[in-house]
Amino acid sequence: MVSVSFDSLKPGEILLDVHYEQAGNTTARRQGVCPVCVVSVDMEARTAMCRWNGNEARKYYESQFRALRRVAPEWVKSDPFRGASCHHCRKRKSEGHAPDCDHPRAIRARKAAK
Repeated sequence: MVSVSFDSLKPGEILLDVHYEQAGNTTARRQGVCPVCVVSVDMEARTAMCRWNGNEARKYYESQFRALRRVAPEWVKSDPFRGASCHHCRKRKSEGHAPDCDHPRAIRARKAAK
């Protein structure tokens, strides 16, 4: 996982929080991907006001940005009973990416195939 550098943050940027969570009333785990919108950045105090998953903005400290990323993983296992799928095009890993998928790895693969 490539963590986000605090010095490169910009207001209005959308980051992703990729984490594991309990899948319903089971012991199974699934991956969750939630958007984090950077509202403002205070470089002197090394803090940023961010909205996590559309909620009210709260203060994030520099160390908390290590868990965030700019791009979702290529395949996210959001359902413990089914295969992994792409966060962007929602296609299953067994099917591959959609022809118009916006995931950076899918774009690179299309360019390499030309």
